[in-house]
Parts: sequence; structure tokens; C-alpha cells
Amino acid sequence: MVDEAPDGPDWLHEIKYDGYRMHARIEGSDIRLLTWTGLDWSHRHQATIAALRALPVKDAYVDGELCAIRADGATSFSRLQGRYG
Repeated sequence: MVDEAPDGPDWLHEIKYDGYRMHARIEGSDIRLLTWTGLDWSHRHQATIAALRALPVKDAYVDGELCAIRADGATSFSRLQGRYG
């Protein structure tokens, strides 16, 4: 463990959000949210589907992290899990 991320041109890093890895497959009007194991969770996240529908693309495959965001801007995995009751 270190206190700071390495700096300089030889290093790359990404922010780790506390959520579910998700892939959005956009094929025209058919938009699906898929888990890393291939489960279709589109029905669980209609607001995300609507946001993806607004993107100016015909076909795309987007890899990302689906997160619940607290009022302070931090992610909350327990809040996200709570959606699935």
C-alpha cells in the first residue's frame, strides 16, 4: 500500500468506483446492459437505458461501472445492492 499513485509518463491509472462492472451494447434501438457474466440487467436499470438511448451513436459497446452515488458524490455499493432487495 502507498499513500499516493505513481506519477510520470510511464504510469496510467483509473479511478476504482464501487459498483458493478457493466457493458452496454447498443445496436440501433436495441440497448442492453450486460453483466460481466453475460446476464441481461436491462430491465433493472431503465433510467440508464434511457440515458444510453440519448447518445449520438447508432452502434456502440461501452464498458463501465454501474454505481449508486450518494449525495456527497461518493459511490455506495451497499446502496446499489439494496436496489435488488
